[in-house]
Amino acid sequence: MSKNNKINKVIKIGLVGDGAVGKTTFLLSYTAQSFLTEYTPTIFDNFCQIESVGNDVFNVSLWDTAGQDEYSTYRAGCYSNCSFDVFLLCFSVVQRSSFKNIKNKWILELKKNAPSVPVIVVGTQTDLRNEKDKEHISKKEVCFRLNNTQGEKMAKELKAKRYVECSSKSYETTHDVVLAAIDDYLDKEKEMVAKIKKQYKKEIEEEEKMMKIMKKELEKQRAQEEKEKKEADKKEEKKDAAPPKEEKKETKEQQQ
Repeated sequence: MSKNNKINKVIKIGLVGDGAVGKTTFLLSYTAQSFLTEYTPTIFDNFCQIESVGNDVFNVSLWDTAGQDEYSTYRAGCYSNCSFDVFLLCFSVVQRSSFKNIKNKWILELKKNAPSVPVIVVGTQTDLRNEKDKEHISKKEVCFRLNNTQGEKMAKELKAKRYVECSSKSYETTHDVVLAAIDDYLDKEKEMVAKIKKQYKKEIEEEEKMMKIMKKELEKQRAQEEKEKKEADKKEEKKDAAPPKEEKKETKEQQQ
C-alpha cells in the first residue's frame, strides 16, 4: 500500500460455524498465505489485513470464534460487543453435520444476537471433495459431498446474502470470500446512505410543505388586516365628509 492510499474504512468480519471446519486455516490462508495442517481448537482470535477495493482502502479485521457448545455464552457476548459488519457462516463441504448445523444452530444464534448483520454462507475444504485419503473424515461422513447448487439453495433458505466456496490451500479462493464480504458491506453502506437521503428528502419536503402552509396563512392574515384597514379608512373618510351637525338651541330651562 502506497503512502497516498490511506485506510479510510474498517470492516469487522466474524467467522462462525462448527469446530474443525477450517475457519482458522481459512484466516491463515488469507492473511499469511500459509496452510495449517494440524487442528488446534480456537476460543477467540483476531487477524487483520489491508485490502484495496476501488477507491477505498480497508482495514479488514477478521474474528475467529470457537465453534464448541461450551463457548456459546462467550460467543453471545462477542456478537453484541464486537459490532460485526458481516458474518461468514462456515461449514465443511465434506461434513454433513456441519452443513446441517448452519441451519439448526448457527443461523438461529446469529439471528438472536445480531439480526441486522449480513450473513454469507461459506463452504470450506473444497479440496477434500475428491480426496482419496479419508482418514480425516469419520465413517459417518465419508459419502457426503456437498455441491455448489446445494450450498446456494441453503443460503437462499437462510436468507443469506450469498453462497461462496473456498479451500484454505488456495489463497485466491479465500481472498474471493473476503472480497465478497467487502462487497456486501459496501452494498449495505449504499443502502444506508440511500435510506438517509430518502429520509432527509422526506423531512425537507415536509418542511417545505409546512412553510407553504405558513406562508399561505400569513398572506391570508395580511389580506385580512389590509381589508380591515381599508374598511377603517373608508369609515374615517365618510366621517370627515359628513356635514357638521347643527348645535341644538338652548332650552329655556338651560338659559335660566
